[in-house]
Amino acid sequence: MKILKSAVAVLLSVLVLLSLAACGKKDADTDPTDNSGSDTAVIGADTKTKTLEEAGLSLDKIFKANDIEALMKKYSCVTVKTESSDGSEVEMQIFRFEDDIAVVSLKRDANGAEAVTGYIKGFDFVVENDRVKAYRDVEELDEKAEFDENDLLTEAFEDKKLAVLDTDSEDYILKSLSEDEKTGAERYFYIDRTTLELKKETFKNVLGNTATTEVTYDGEPEAFAKKITDSFDGEMKTVKIVAKFDDDGEISESTVSLRLPADWEYVPTGDGRIDYYMDSDTYPGHGKDYTIYISNIFDDEDKGKK
Repeated sequence: MKILKSAVAVLLSVLVLLSLAACGKKDADTDPTDNSGSDTAVIGADTKTKTLEEAGLSLDKIFKANDIEALMKKYSCVTVKTESSDGSEVEMQIFRFEDDIAVVSLKRDANGAEAVTGYIKGFDFVVENDRVKAYRDVEELDEKAEFDENDLLTEAFEDKKLAVLDTDSEDYILKSLSEDEKTGAERYFYIDRTTLELKKETFKNVLGNTATTEVTYDGEPEAFAKKITDSFDGEMKTVKIVAKFDDDGEISESTVSLRLPADWEYVPTGDGRIDYYMDSDTYPGHGKDYTIYISNIFDDEDKGKK
């Protein structure tokens, strides 16, 4: 399932739990002594710094240890919290809900304003003015939507060159050499020596802006996340979607019924602009069943499929 970019942009920026997976699977790409294509000096002369291989590590091992599915078998909840020097913070919780993975993220800006976004029961969602809007691609309405953690990998963590700092700390401390080369910033990952699970990430750029992310394991969903899950324990409603289109531009009809909490709203999404209307003047968050008719979907070039 495609993650709705506008609804979960905050997840894309802070999910360092999976960031190391985006480094790629080739350990050669992580060799800090390989400066091909770069004029940055190698660090081989620094005897306190090791390659992943010299430290007995590999990206594959780290990736497997931090895979969301693997973590969900060990822990009931994983919390990723980021605090930035501008006063903003983001707290994201990942947990099992009714045998599926759920993600709920709370963002507070420097002024204290809060925003909640996430993914649950096959829906992306965003809370706006106490209204919960649920999104699912219309092309996938009749499929069982599944959470794809690969959608949460960001370009910021691709093709990292990682060096291991040789210290007596209880953690492996990994430094991103790619960050040095490209931006002059400093980024460090703190990995548990026993489990290889990510515990902390720190970032500092040349302007002095900083961000610290800490990952904690187990525990329970907090109030902002529990408010979302509790919605599914209350009154539910049925939203019927009648879509008339196909990829060839021919009219076809597909009818799907979705179950949502009574006060949630469903918003159709797709690869382009969607024309739709309701069968009555019922407000979608008023707890009543209703039908949405999708009359057209416009592709990326804004040409109607019909």
